[in-house]
Amino acid sequence: MDYVLLVLELLGGVGLFLYGMSLMGSSLEKLAGGSLEKILEKLTTGKSKRTGQIKGWGLGTGVTAIIQSSAATTLMLIGFVNAGIMKLGQAIPVVFGANVGSTATAIILSLGDVGDNLLILKLVKPKYLACVLLVVGAFIILFSKKKKLKEHKKRISEEKMKELALACERKSISFYEALAKPGLSIIGEFKKASPSMGKIKMTMELTDRIDEYNESVDAISCLTEEDHFLGNTEYFKEIRKISPLPMIRKDFIIDPYQIYEAKVIGADCILLIAAILSDDQMKEYDKLAAKLGMDVLVEIHDEEEMERVLKIHPKIIGVNNRNLKDFTISLENTKRLRPMVPEGTVFVSESGVTTKEHIAFLKECKVDALLIGGAFMLSEHPKELAADWKALYDKN
Repeated sequence: MDYVLLVLELLGGVGLFLYGMSLMGSSLEKLAGGSLEKILEKLTTGKSKRTGQIKGWGLGTGVTAIIQSSAATTLMLIGFVNAGIMKLGQAIPVVFGANVGSTATAIILSLGDVGDNLLILKLVKPKYLACVLLVVGAFIILFSKKKKLKEHKKRISEEKMKELALACERKSISFYEALAKPGLSIIGEFKKASPSMGKIKMTMELTDRIDEYNESVDAISCLTEEDHFLGNTEYFKEIRKISPLPMIRKDFIIDPYQIYEAKVIGADCILLIAAILSDDQMKEYDKLAAKLGMDVLVEIHDEEEMERVLKIHPKIIGVNNRNLKDFTISLENTKRLRPMVPEGTVFVSESGVTTKEHIAFLKECKVDALLIGGAFMLSEHPKELAADWKALYDKN
């Protein structure tokens, strides 16, 4: 009887494992689209079979050294192969590399008593590693953005884009005034994906969604970032044609070209992220946007960024409730930074707003506006959701 029970438990465990692999594979397939497959192909193939094997071995070693688990690397590979994102021949060298990379765990643990005066050894200790990886990740995103910008400038030169922006006859709609009126204002966001949500399953057609936004929100945000949010300027222009509301272009803006481009595609406001810009850049880009008749929403995450941003006297400040170090979300970020916002400045809370309890909490924080992305994109009735939240906020 005991043997029968053990066999049943074994078969049950194997079944759960295989079911989990199936779920992970199908989810990865939906999430990745074609982009992840192309990236993995570049990282694990080369001009010759030997080159591809060496690259795969290096990938497995590097990834495992970072996440400190060869088992996790192997499980991801099983999911990739099961989803058809990788071929078995590509995955095998990565598995070998993972076994080499797993030795990094022992090396890192051994550093506890070694060389505290050596910077390179400090950086690979667990308590510093997350910050190091965050900086590396930000660098990769900005590098990718600069590469994309070069491609855009090949299609339309910077001088031509500037000329088009200065010649633009469309008068911007005040984004500031749309948010500064009494009561709660809502910015409804349109995006195809995000790093936290992956690829978003569309619950309704773009035109239907914007029709609901037109009747319920006060402004629209559209992601134009291509790699991590699957956006582009074509989506923005399509929405611009069917919406009379003020619109903000959300992107990693790191070059004046993008600001001129924002004007050309019909933006009324741009997003400037303090975390990726210097003080001089924020000042320059804020002035350029004003010259082109556009408002600026400056996004911050902490007190240090708030102090930097206040130097340019922004009309709209947005607080991102996502912690960039561990990607957790806390509305306490809004509450903590609210007292630092000058009177007359529109205060926007971004990220993590999904429930009525959140609305009640943010009412106590006296926010002027909310930027709602995920909750609206996952809802089949964003119009009703916006109306409910506004009514709750305005309720005495």
